[in-house]
Amino acid sequence: MAKRKRRAKQGSLVLICAWCNTKIPPDTEVFSIATKKLPGIDLSNHEGKFIPLHLALAKKRVEGFVAPKGSPAKKDGYDVVFVACSENCGRALKTALQKEKEAAGLMSMN
Repeated sequence: MAKRKRRAKQGSLVLICAWCNTKIPPDTEVFSIATKKLPGIDLSNHEGKFIPLHLALAKKRVEGFVAPKGSPAKKDGYDVVFVACSENCGRALKTALQKEKEAAGLMSMN
């Protein structure tokens, strides 16, 4: 799970936890989980937008934000960023993403 934390600000975009779908109130600490896209997937048309992702093993649909070129996440090598309402939800999401990648025969997430 990314160590970056931030607080949702009043009047900002309404944030929803990618894992449990709970609405995150303003001025509440949020957690981010960043991952790399699978090889062969082109997300360039979705940069700067939220996209739905189906996690088959977890039987869940999650929303991720595709990092635009020049963003801190993209500069750090990540393609999709998720928001979680708690460390528990962040860990659960990270574990589910890792299992999906392992099932696809890919290496573990960093």
